[in-house]
Amino acid sequence: PIQGLQGKIAGVSINKKGGDPNAGFSVKIRGSSGFSSNTDPLYVVDGVPGVDPTTIAPEDIESMNVLKDASSTAIYGARGANGIIIITTKKGKQGESANIEFNSYVSIDQVANRLDMLSANDIRDYVAENSLNFTDGGANTDWQDQIYRTGISQSYNLAASGGSESTTYRVSLTHSDWDGVIKGSSKTRTIGRMNLTQKAINDRLTLNATLAGTFENNDYIDYGASGSNDVLYQAFQRNPTDPVYNEDGTFYENQRDFNYYNPLALIEQIQNTRDAKRFLGNLKADFEIIEGLVAGVNLGYTRNDS
Repeated sequence: PIQGLQGKIAGVSINKKGGDPNAGFSVKIRGSSGFSSNTDPLYVVDGVPGVDPTTIAPEDIESMNVLKDASSTAIYGARGANGIIIITTKKGKQGESANIEFNSYVSIDQVANRLDMLSANDIRDYVAENSLNFTDGGANTDWQDQIYRTGISQSYNLAASGGSESTTYRVSLTHSDWDGVIKGSSKTRTIGRMNLTQKAINDRLTLNATLAGTFENNDYIDYGASGSNDVLYQAFQRNPTDPVYNEDGTFYENQRDFNYYNPLALIEQIQNTRDAKRFLGNLKADFEIIEGLVAGVNLGYTRNDS
């Protein structure tokens, strides 16, 4: 949902680490608090503040609004200091016959620019020209080829909606898979959502109920620093004459230097995963006491487990 706002609203800066399926979005909204703070804005979903936006499939969104100025953000007090993003989800329509929708997409990610590294033969030529003492591993390995891949992302959304004059409903199920450009980095997410609206007492009482659940699995890869488990650091320093595997199929390791490890072995042998579950329950009741005077109550329940 947040990616859908990129470049569309003035005064809203949205960034994400490209190629990493597990990197979240950084959202900053115009204003001293929004740009100077490391805190994201407050998300309000169907009137419930503090909801994680990843519990919503993009196909389930009816509208998104951004509040920036102090007068509008003051509605939610200090929580709105960094701006507010209001999300309204789709609901069934009165008198609509049963309607089925299916949406899907497939996309690919690739590394745009690779570092220009010496090949194994380049190193052998340099060693020969300068009569150096060098241990040749006997291989011709491009370590960037070993750790990079074409990332494939796919998502499937199935929704059903409908309604009578007094009852409307919309249910949806979304499943998404993201594979990062570094081998071993991935994310899967399944979202289920149900919106139900019921009118009663000559349409003076309106009940809106929402149930939603998100189930996510993340597979992380360490990169971006210079530690012993950092895949990119190891791939860039790895000697291209070293093979990937031994003859028996095990990973080849040759301690040429301190903190010198096979990057593909780091990907395959280190397990860094996360399972997360997020739940949202919402019940809103509005009663028209007299014409033009409506009393309402809005109850929300959120739970995040990981």
